Amino acid sequence: MPNLSLLLSLRMAAVLPAMSCVSQNTSTVCPRHSFVFDGGLIDESTETTFLINNRRHLEAVELRTGRTRWIRNQDLKPIAVVAKNLIALGSSSRPNELVVQFPALATGKSTTEAKHIVLDSWVDVNGAQGKDFEYDVSVVGQKVRLT
Repeated sequence: MPNLSLLLSLRMAAVLPAMSCVSQNTSTVCPRHSFVFDGGLIDESTETTFLINNRRHLEAVELRTGRTRWIRNQDLKPIAVVAKNLIALGSSSRPNELVVQFPALATGKSTTEAKHIVLDSWVDVNGAQGKDFEYDVSVVGQKVRLT
């Protein structure tokens, strides 16, 4: 079950007049009135927040009721919404590889094959000391860019 105080904060964030998108590093362009925060993403159009729950699984929670819509039993970080899909980052067995997943907003089921992004060998996507890195996310149309 999601943290109720966190859900209340999320509901308040969802009604803010300016739905700016801010990632953990710098500003992010988000279509469809999405709001990114550390540990999740709010999608105003579906009235859903996508959270990393206490088991490190991706969980879609209805903002009005706090009910769980679906759970992906994977450690995925939601970063953007494009069309009818959530864009979420996961890690692989290789420390310098990101896995980009595309779960459907309504069901959480993958709609396309995951994409693997291999970074320089010094990078550790899990944030090992001295090997971490920062990235920004931008969405233009149906293209997602990590820089």
